[in-house]
Amino acid sequence: MNAFEPLLCVSHLVKRYEGAAGSPALTILDDVSLSVERGESVAIVGPSGSGKSTLLNLIGTLDAPTAGEILLDGRRIDLLAPAQSAALRCNRLGFIFQMHHLMPQCSALENVLIPTLAPGAPGRGGAAAQRARDLLGQVGLGARLHHKPGQLSGGECQRVAVVRALINEPDVILADEPTGSLDAASAEEVWSILSRLGRERDAALIVVTHSTSLAATMDRTLELRAGRLEDRAGRRPAQGAAR
Repeated sequence: MNAFEPLLCVSHLVKRYEGAAGSPALTILDDVSLSVERGESVAIVGPSGSGKSTLLNLIGTLDAPTAGEILLDGRRIDLLAPAQSAALRCNRLGFIFQMHHLMPQCSALENVLIPTLAPGAPGRGGAAAQRARDLLGQVGLGARLHHKPGQLSGGECQRVAVVRALINEPDVILADEPTGSLDAASAEEVWSILSRLGRERDAALIVVTHSTSLAATMDRTLELRAGRLEDRAGRRPAQGAAR
């Protein structure tokens, strides 16, 4: 990675779905560009249906853009083969969603360790298990390692999901309404944990949220509206170096 390049660079991104015969195409994202530095936190806000989750899915290689480029450390990731995308998600990207999506038959510890079992995961075995125990201890779940999701509160389950996203020490954390299903006290607690652990690992954090209070704690707030991305001052954000 060039010292002057951002960690993540999204350049002129378009996502369009073709309509049925005789129907116009539906454009979700229209010429979206942004850059994110290592350790930076960015909130993406906007009305429902504006494309926020779609943008996260594209950055996370869960979907492919119609046009544009996505670069991580200067490398095009939007062109990766499926197996390469899966390896990238395992090694360098962490995902947190509004619902925790924990495996109900697995304990908190086992849920956290699931990403370490994938081929090419950066750490496996005893070292990964110890890291998982340490992280769960840091989020106040050291005494609940072997509790299953049905034995945990909603806030506790979301804390497990945060640790799961961090277990492979990703460079970029993508969070889609990570506190949206929680009460105010639990949401504040989970967000505090996520932001603290992200800073400790110098990870870039991109969060889709409807919470103005959460967005106010981020380094930058960008707004998606009608498929276009703007900062809160009404300017298009800088896109960084494109290839």
